[in-house]
Amino acid sequence: MTYKIYHDPWIHLIEDNYFTDVFFKKIQTVSKDFDQGYYTLETILDLKELNDYISFKTFEYRKLLISIVSNPYNTLPCSVQDSVLEKRIAIFNPGGYVRNLHTDLRQKQITTIVFLSEQGLGTELYPSNKYENLTQIEWKENRALTFIPTKDTYHDFDHPTDLFTEDRATLLINVYNKKEWNRRR
Repeated sequence: MTYKIYHDPWIHLIEDNYFTDVFFKKIQTVSKDFDQGYYTLETILDLKELNDYISFKTFEYRKLLISIVSNPYNTLPCSVQDSVLEKRIAIFNPGGYVRNLHTDLRQKQITTIVFLSEQGLGTELYPSNKYENLTQIEWKENRALTFIPTKDTYHDFDHPTDLFTEDRATLLINVYNKKEWNRRR
């Protein structure tokens, strides 16, 4: 696992080549078959090896980041036994959807966004709830952005029609404590 940790505007981890080439091509190929919306990865690809790979990386990064992040939203136990690992492909048409500035749900233990499509603007990170002083995570296929949600992890994205003709496809990986997950359902 080759990654780099950044502290500006808040602590996050970037990893290029998050998936092996084989896994990445499988996920990228199936993501091209969908219209705008969210799709649960397990209903598309039933690959135990892929799920084990994602689970291992996610929990290792959680252990690493939780040791340096101050004031995470969720400090409940976070282990494979205590948690639910959600994996969803998100497809957005050019100009069809803009995700406004937000922080993630308080129930999330960790968030990973993997860029799947060939083109996109990436994700914008902000130090507060104002559209100022952004840090742009450059779009690159198979690049992952990982962070522990806090009250300060503001981010958003855009996918305008004047720049793109293809959909923006990402894989969203989120971990929830099982008790919190069951309350959401």
